[in-house]
Amino acid sequence: MSPTLQGEYIPCMPARVKQITFMNGQIKILSGITMANLTNSNVTRLNYTDTGIQKMKTDAFSHMTTLIQLSICKESAVKSIDVRNALKNINPNQLRSISFTDNAWTEVPIDMLGSLQNRKSKIIVLTGNNFNVFNLSIFSNVEKLVKINVQQNQIRTVILGYLSNVQRLNLGYNDIIDIPSFCFDNSSNSKMSNLTFLSLAFNSLKNLRSLRCLPRLKELRLEQNSLKRIQTSTFAYLNTLTELYLMAVGGRNLDNLEKGAFNSTSLRHLYLRDCNFHFDKLNLSALANLFSNCKNLQNLDLGVNDINPGRTLLRPMLFPLEKLKYLNLELTKLTYLPNQVFSKMPFLQTLIMSSNKIYGSDEARIFDNVTSLQELDVSNNYIKVVNKSSIPPQLLSSLRRINLATNQFNCTCHQMWFVNWLRSTKINIVSYPTKYRCVQPPALNGVQLKDYKPTVESCTPWNPLFTIAISMSAFGFVIIVSITVFGYLPIDNSEDCEYHAFVVFCDSNCLWVHNEFVKKLENEEGFKLCIHHRDFAVGKTIIGNVDTLFQKSWRIVVIMSNAIAKSEWCRWEVYIVQERRRRQGREVLPLIMLENINSKNMTSSLLPYWTVHLTLNIRKVWVKNCF
Repeated sequence: MSPTLQGEYIPCMPARVKQITFMNGQIKILSGITMANLTNSNVTRLNYTDTGIQKMKTDAFSHMTTLIQLSICKESAVKSIDVRNALKNINPNQLRSISFTDNAWTEVPIDMLGSLQNRKSKIIVLTGNNFNVFNLSIFSNVEKLVKINVQQNQIRTVILGYLSNVQRLNLGYNDIIDIPSFCFDNSSNSKMSNLTFLSLAFNSLKNLRSLRCLPRLKELRLEQNSLKRIQTSTFAYLNTLTELYLMAVGGRNLDNLEKGAFNSTSLRHLYLRDCNFHFDKLNLSALANLFSNCKNLQNLDLGVNDINPGRTLLRPMLFPLEKLKYLNLELTKLTYLPNQVFSKMPFLQTLIMSSNKIYGSDEARIFDNVTSLQELDVSNNYIKVVNKSSIPPQLLSSLRRINLATNQFNCTCHQMWFVNWLRSTKINIVSYPTKYRCVQPPALNGVQLKDYKPTVESCTPWNPLFTIAISMSAFGFVIIVSITVFGYLPIDNSEDCEYHAFVVFCDSNCLWVHNEFVKKLENEEGFKLCIHHRDFAVGKTIIGNVDTLFQKSWRIVVIMSNAIAKSEWCRWEVYIVQERRRRQGREVLPLIMLENINSKNMTSSLLPYWTVHLTLNIRKVWVKNCF
C-alpha cells in the first residue's frame, strides 16, 4: 500500500496490510504519535520516500512490534543522528533489513547501529549519499550482518573493520583510489574471512596490489576502473575466486598484461572485454603463458580488444583453455582463423566472433574435435562463401543456433551448398532471411539468398570443348584429335545459314542454357544460336517453327539430361533431328551431356541414336581439365 501523506496524520490500516510505502507527502515530524494508528498493525515492511520529514523523534518506531524491513529514502532534512536515536527504541529482535538511501548524508555516527547488537539484522544499505571517508567499523556490532551496500556515494577512502560474518560488500560507483588491506597487521589473518562477493566497480583504482586475506572470495568486480596494467600474480592468492570482472579498465585502454597476470587455477569466468588491449604487444611466450594457469576456465570474454593478426595470436593464447564452454571474440579485429584454433576445446558450447573482418580460415581443420558447440555467431564479417567444409558434420550435429547475418556473400555457384542448406536445415538461423543478401556480383546486389537458386546445370563449369563441339564438321576423328591437342578450333560461317546452331533442350535446363551456354557462345564467342521461345515466330505452330528454323541452322546441338530423356516432347524434337542427320551426316548433331542418364530413362529409340553420336560429358571434361 502506498498512501500519499498530508500533514502528520497516518490513518489506521487493515490488519491484512503487511507493507506500507509513504511517498511524496508532507510529514514534518515523525514520532510515536504520528505512528500511533499503526501500533496494533501487522506491518513488516515500512518505507518513507520523499515525504518531507523535518524531524524524527526517538520514539518514532517504538510501537512497530512486527517490523522486519525499514527504508528511509530521499529525506534530505533527516539527520543521521536522529535516525540513530530512533533505532535505539526499536523493540523487536526481527529487524532484518535497513536501507538509508539518497539522503545526502556526509557522515554517520560511529555508533549509528550500536542498538542492533545481538539483533538479526542481515542487510544494511547506505547508497546514494555523500560520504567521503567511510568507516566500516560502524557495522562491527551487527553480529548477524551478511550484506553491506554503500555504492553510489563519493567515497575516496575506506576504513575496514572486523566483519567476520559479512559475505557481500558493494563499494561500487565511488571514487576509491586504493584497495584497503583485508589483512590484520600484515599477517595472513582476515578482517572479512567470510566475504564471497566484493565489488569495487566504477571507481578510480589505478593500481592493483596482490589481493590477500580473502579466503572465501568467489566473485570480484573491478570493471570501469583506471587500471592501466594487471600485474603478475595479482589474483594468485585468491584460492576460491571463480568470477573476475575487468571490463573497460584503463579508461578502455589497458596498456599491459604482465606475465602470470591471471595466475588462478580456481577461476571459472573471466570478463576482459572493452579494454582495447593490443594482444600483439605480447610475444609468443607471454601469449602462451597468459592463461596457462587458468586450466579450469569455462567462460572467457575478450570482446572489444585487438587480436590481430589472429593467425599468429589466437592459438598460443587459447590452447591451454581445454575446459572452455563460452568464448566471446566479437569486435577483436580478427581477419583470419588459423588451423585447429579451437581443436583443444571439446566442451565449447558458445562461440561468438561477430563484427570482425574475418574473410577466411583453414576451414577443413578449424573445428577439429569441437563436438559440443551449440551456438555460433560470425555475423557482420567479410565472409563471402560458405561451403560444406565450413560447417563439418560433427558441428552440424551439435549446433542449435547459428548467426551468419550481414556478411559479404557472393551469389555464385560456389554458394550452392549454402543456399540449399539454409532452406532445409532445422538449425535456428538468426535473422534469416532478411539479413542474408548477395553483395556480389553487382547484378544481384541486395537480393536475398533465399531468392538465389542456382542449379547443377547452371553451375556446371564451361569448357572450351563445348565451343569446339559446336564447330565440328565432316572431318570426324581428325577434328577430334585436333581439339584434344590444340583445345580450340574456330568455325567457318556458312553463308547459307542464318544461325550457327539450333539448340534442343528441356525447359528444366533453361537456366543453364540461357545463363551459361548462350551467354558463352553468343556474347564471348560471337556465334548466333536459335533458341525456342526467344526466336520462334509468333502465331506460327511449334512444329512449323522447328521445321523452318532447323533449315536455317548450320548445326543442331542437343543438351542431354535426364529431363530431356523423360520428356516426350523433347524426344520428339530429337527424333525430328534424325532426318537432318541422315541428309548431312552425324557430324551435324553434337550432343552435350549435362549429367549421366539414368538407365531407366534411356528408351529404346534413344539408345542406338546415342551411341553413334559424339557426346561431351561435362563432368568428365571438367575432371580431365582439372588435372
